[in-house]
Amino acid sequence: MSTPAEQSHVLDSVISVALDLSTRRPFDIIRERRGWDTTTIDQLEASTDEALPDLTCAVELLHTAISGGRTITVLTDYDMDGVAAGILTYAGLAEMGANVELVVPHYVGPRDVTADKIDQALTQYPTTSLIITCDVGINSNDGIDRAHQLGMQVIVADHHIQDVEVCRADAVVNPNRTGSTYPEPDICGSQVALHVLSAYARTNCPDKSGAIAMLSVFGGIGGLADVMPLRGQTRTLVRRAIGLLVLALPEVPLYTKQDTLREEDPIKRYQIGQWNVEDPDRIDPDTSTLMRIVNGQSHDRRYREALRGLSILLSRLVAGGKVRSVDDLDVSFLGFTLTPMFNATRRVEADMADSFMVFVPEAVHASRRDYMPDVFATAAHIAQARRVAADTLVTNNETRKEITKAAMEELRAAEQPYAPYLWFSEAKPGVLGLLASNLLTETGVPTMVVSPHTLAGSARTPAWFDMLGFVAEMNDPRLRAAGHHQACGVGASDLDAVARIVSAIDEYVRSLPEPDPEDLRADLHMMDIESLAGLGPSAAATLVHLQPDIPLPLAPQLVGLAQSLSELGPFGQGFPFPDIRVTFQPTHAVVHPLSRKEDAGELEKGTWPDPADYKHLKITTAHGLDLLWWNSTDHHQALTEASLVTATIDLSTNQFMGNVRPQAIVSSLVIHEEEQARVDG
Repeated sequence: MSTPAEQSHVLDSVISVALDLSTRRPFDIIRERRGWDTTTIDQLEASTDEALPDLTCAVELLHTAISGGRTITVLTDYDMDGVAAGILTYAGLAEMGANVELVVPHYVGPRDVTADKIDQALTQYPTTSLIITCDVGINSNDGIDRAHQLGMQVIVADHHIQDVEVCRADAVVNPNRTGSTYPEPDICGSQVALHVLSAYARTNCPDKSGAIAMLSVFGGIGGLADVMPLRGQTRTLVRRAIGLLVLALPEVPLYTKQDTLREEDPIKRYQIGQWNVEDPDRIDPDTSTLMRIVNGQSHDRRYREALRGLSILLSRLVAGGKVRSVDDLDVSFLGFTLTPMFNATRRVEADMADSFMVFVPEAVHASRRDYMPDVFATAAHIAQARRVAADTLVTNNETRKEITKAAMEELRAAEQPYAPYLWFSEAKPGVLGLLASNLLTETGVPTMVVSPHTLAGSARTPAWFDMLGFVAEMNDPRLRAAGHHQACGVGASDLDAVARIVSAIDEYVRSLPEPDPEDLRADLHMMDIESLAGLGPSAAATLVHLQPDIPLPLAPQLVGLAQSLSELGPFGQGFPFPDIRVTFQPTHAVVHPLSRKEDAGELEKGTWPDPADYKHLKITTAHGLDLLWWNSTDHHQALTEASLVTATIDLSTNQFMGNVRPQAIVSSLVIHEEEQARVDG
């Protein structure tokens, strides 16, 4: 029990905090701290009309090939951006009359277009006269030279940094090629491919410009997947992609009153009008608004199937509980559901043909005769195979999560002499980048995860650290880095080189000035004042130090804040979501474990979840705000025993039975004890 003096101290602290609480609108506080004004937003939206280098040359090469009936073969990378670029290039060229083929990529071996890959392409498609590379190729002179030796021309449509002195392709469309002055270099491979197709349509078949614009959904997916800064053309494209995904969502059967009366597993009355996914195959992709538009017009079958693939994929995600409503189709869906799902294929060493089968089955059948050879007999068989491929992508992603979790545990248990900058892991190469991302989130410093045997792996760094530039400036032939500035592959030839780069990074980080305390403040810090009376002396002192901005507002104000922020979206790289925090006392909150099946509405009537299925926590503060903390049940006890915590949240809204309520997803949580602990969601 606290002494009278301690109680007096707590009261003084509470009064101090309460007097400092602002009466300003939450959005105004965020806008002031982020420096948002009309000029800032206008600059964020501004984009260039300047043409990419060699764009005219690429269009001429394509026109010569298309008008002459020659075969154009697409070679693309295997990550989400590469898959998106390959699909849109194949479908777009088909729509504009090209005789086009596509090679399903493989993640084994070098990412560059090698001479062997050119030979493979020619073996699959012997009449090829023009190669177009997507999201790859800028540093592939060996493959380009091989293509030239065999009488083929090459268009490189890439966005990666040029390392070779001269790229010897016939056209090099790349904002980051040597000598380029393109004003928006931070665009992805699928965006570059979209520029090429759009320019061709404008020049040679303007009546197809609208159809090519529909394919911008893949450009937006690629831009977000490759973590391009959300400004200029990328911002516009991502916004358009989300809109097209909404149009691609098929009609889902709804529960009716009759379902409450059925003898077997009747639904509850509140479920009337909700999606009925008991028979997933009842969801018809052709009922989407997008497909109604496409099917009502004259299009090439390969173009139509690429867009139908979006509706097929969404129908399977609805069936699997990954998409619960149209409101789920946002930037978070692209970044945390769609992209990891496609990238999981290589991480779990599955078949890349699955990714392409969903969208371009004809290309898969031509490129991979060994893939599902018995399913191409009838349209019904192909449709079923596409659903199976989509389900496989979902399953691969769940496997990827399990592999990553186990790999993180093994990494932490192993000796790590170079942590926090470099970590050793025995995980598969495709998982190392995920481990680096997780560790970067925890440490906030440049992070490399490599195999102890090959000393090769992946790096992820904060926005303030350029790994490619840093390695280049070290000028050490034993070190290598290739990819993007903050997400790249890295390697060293020996442990001395490892020690040197770790020492150099440590020296650089230590040389940075201490951050201004004002820079560490949240953009908005809210306090659940309903629990202030229960503070102890230590928690009260902590609260004074935290300097919350406002009391936790009422639900309508939080809904208004979430809606205002939504109108400013999309948020992401270069324009992050505001740092919003909520401080509260867990002892005055309700902390309820959630099971995955319970959350998804998959539990049968009268049954209880398996204890192992409880993975999430739902926290309802004394004020009534619901906080959802995914995959956090391991922290249940520590949370309930804490006296004061601060959660960093993503604020959104949730609609239930016509009522719109604020909803907060916890991204990280700090337990304020004598020794603070930070737990990332």
